[in-house]
Amino acid sequence: MVEAIAERVKDDASIAQAPLIELRHASKSYAGADGNAPVTILDDISLEVRDGEMVALLGQSGSGKSTILRLMSGLTPPSKGVVLANGAPLTASTASLR
Repeated sequence: MVEAIAERVKDDASIAQAPLIELRHASKSYAGADGNAPVTILDDISLEVRDGEMVALLGQSGSGKSTILRLMSGLTPPSKGVVLANGAPLTASTASLR
């Protein structure tokens, strides 16, 4: 019983230290207009946002700012890599719970 409680406390501590949202080697590609080669919008992006931080995404039109926000909100899954929220994988179903 003590071991189970200690493990739960350890898990709770690691969640508290995890970033609020994290992209790990995330990439996003869409099918090309001609149906051939995919168009890569984001390639191998890693980003952490921790509690109390303020983040601004700056870039030219078409540089992937909105795509990053869609990944971070769970609206769009990454083609490669992973999106984590509080240390747990973010999916469309878990995004609505946060």
